[in-house]
Amino acid sequence: MEQWPELKAKTKTGKLPYLEYDGHLIVESNAINRFLARKYGLAGKDDFEQALVDGIADVQKDFMIAVIPWYIKVMGYAPGNPDPLKQECLLDSTDRFFPIFLNFLKESKSGFMAPSGLTWVDFAITEWLTTLQNLEPTILNKYSELKEYIKRVHNVSQLKEYYASRPFSKN
Repeated sequence: MEQWPELKAKTKTGKLPYLEYDGHLIVESNAINRFLARKYGLAGKDDFEQALVDGIADVQKDFMIAVIPWYIKVMGYAPGNPDPLKQECLLDSTDRFFPIFLNFLKESKSGFMAPSGLTWVDFAITEWLTTLQNLEPTILNKYSELKEYIKRVHNVSQLKEYYASRPFSKN
């Protein structure tokens, strides 16, 4: 927090996230995600799969927006009791969005959201699911396929050690 005034002055939008890369400043999480995905081969195998991945990312963003009012109260970022928001913002949203994610997984037949395999949207989704599971441990109880999906992403060979050493990734 003490670094924020200095960092804020460097941003174009006055908020996080931003990425400084090779002398360029990139703002907004999905723009950063897409940039890095293209750079490191995680955007999708062709234009159509990239569009599929981008669409799934927009569904993920809708899911996050639906849950955020509950999340900011649970995390203490806003005053007030989160309990009145739990049903509408968290439980109703998971009932609506989890089947959508499961459909994308089943249609892909790869174990990841895209038919060709791992893409950046898998990281975005599993990070949010892990966060929610850490805050509400029973949230995935009816969705064993999503639990397995998180494990698959967390077991990607290049990232397995990182995920295993991160305390909030233990679920």
